[in-house]
Amino acid sequence: MGLGFKVFFIGFNKCATRSFTSLFRGAGLNPYHGGDADPLYYQIPRNIAAGRKPLEGFEDYDAYSDSQRLSFRFRDIDRGYPNSKFVLNTRDVNRWIVSRLNHGDGTYVEYMNEAKNKNLTWDEWVSVWRLQFIEHERQVTTYFQGRSESFLRYDIETDSLANFNKFIGVELAPDGVELPHHGLTMQKFFALDGDRIIKL
Repeated sequence: MGLGFKVFFIGFNKCATRSFTSLFRGAGLNPYHGGDADPLYYQIPRNIAAGRKPLEGFEDYDAYSDSQRLSFRFRDIDRGYPNSKFVLNTRDVNRWIVSRLNHGDGTYVEYMNEAKNKNLTWDEWVSVWRLQFIEHERQVTTYFQGRSESFLRYDIETDSLANFNKFIGVELAPDGVELPHHGLTMQKFFALDGDRIIKL
């Protein structure tokens, strides 16, 4: 039995998307986790261009995360699925960037260059990602201003799971249990030196 509504995580990867997926799955719900080979990346614009609902063909899920296209098209998702809950899963921007740089055994920059047909250095990607992260948060929080019943900004490093449970109105884990940690990047190729990102 599902929630009766959808939950959309509209933050970026490396912001606990696998942890939230595990949380929903552990509660007997059906979560969608996009990842690097996310089929929604192509399906959402095709559906919208054809006049269909954005998630047609992928509507049998309770929660959606780690889908960049979905995150960026949050306005279309909101119009297509009223009565849904939206979560901006976020964290300190520098710590997020370092986590991205370390993702895939330190090969995420190479992956991004190939996927986007670019040839940027890691520090150039840092500048791109920082601006993207800050601008996305600005757009999301402005759009959902005054809609606390349907929008939650959730800092994965400082906010409690109890606040998340209260927001969606369902206790996904017993009281006192915190968000599970899945998808942590263990090997470090980049690190923070104060506020400065360095390559190890």
